Amino acid sequence: MKEDKVETARIEAEKEETRMREKYARAFREWELRYRNDPKNFLSEFQKSQKSVDDYGESCAAYFLRLLEELSNAR
Repeated sequence: MKEDKVETARIEAEKEETRMREKYARAFREWELRYRNDPKNFLSEFQKSQKSVDDYGESCAAYFLRLLEELSNAR
């Protein structure tokens, strides 16, 4: 019985990981499509180098979360 619960939990964790990977992959695809369609809206390598790593990481994370939200709302 306990082994069944452990196996069920493992399977659910794997399913959740798969869902998250798919969700993240959609967001990264959207990011790339937007970049290809309008590269001027994205920072150049020079502009990136002028920001601190923390600032750049924070701005990327915020953009990524916005993409996830937009894609989720679009369903």
